[in-house]
Amino acid sequence: NQTTRPGYYRVLLDKYNIQATLTASNRVGYHMYRFLDGGDGHIVIDLEEGISDAPTATHIRQVNDSTVEGYRFSRGWARDQRIYFTAVFSKRITRFNVYEDSLQKQGKEFTGTRTKGVVFFNTGEDRMVDVKVGISPVSTANAAENINAEIAGWNISRVWYHANQDWVDELEKIWIYSKDERLLRTFYTALYHTMIAPSIFNDHNGDYRGTEKKIYQKADFTNLTTFSLWDTYRAAHPLFTITQPQRVNDMVNSMLAIYQQQGRLPVWHLKANETNTMPGNRAIPVNADA
Repeated sequence: NQTTRPGYYRVLLDKYNIQATLTASNRVGYHMYRFLDGGDGHIVIDLEEGISDAPTATHIRQVNDSTVEGYRFSRGWARDQRIYFTAVFSKRITRFNVYEDSLQKQGKEFTGTRTKGVVFFNTGEDRMVDVKVGISPVSTANAAENINAEIAGWNISRVWYHANQDWVDELEKIWIYSKDERLLRTFYTALYHTMIAPSIFNDHNGDYRGTEKKIYQKADFTNLTTFSLWDTYRAAHPLFTITQPQRVNDMVNSMLAIYQQQGRLPVWHLKANETNTMPGNRAIPVNADA
């Protein structure tokens, strides 16, 4: 029931007869939900659930008849991860309920560790609801500005076209030739995997959160995170110097900023946290090679 491509995912949620289609820009996720049975529909925003981490503080509130915002602070591999979001819906919100786990609370906002928000709307004749979700390491206001800067309209095909074109441009940097389609698929899948990380960790205006939790505004480089250096210093980073020269500049500037903030180069850096995973300091050869 699913279709997957770089920058695109679609799946039929057969339990509910809802088709979900997802794509993204750099800092904004674009969701399209088709409620095949029509009528009223709802979307649950669950701020408790996570993969290998636990929430330490979560917040959600309805801003107006089309917007919900909040944050999720959590502890896991990154001991103090902070992500803010703003979600804008294409249909008018008819009702908004907040919950602590399964217990409904009064009002239009709630703060806790097991926070959920449920957004209700009429799906209309087209039976569809689109959602643009901006994320930010700094604030809900910046998350909203990321939406305005990166996805102004309501056209999922256009967003996916640009996401697909970005991947085409990157994957075309290396050409190989073979009559064996399996070999081609293996090679380009591996090349795709080299570009999953490091990942962007700043807002469209350049703002980001540093290791000491201070906000740095309007940085003149793209701040990056997910430096799994013990995995990547031998082969991926030397490859980046050939295929990703501009991003190498951003990687090194990010590492030097981390050095200024925590007094040493990153070891295994994740979301403004030093995880100290694995011995040694692999950032030194990465910087020297760059």
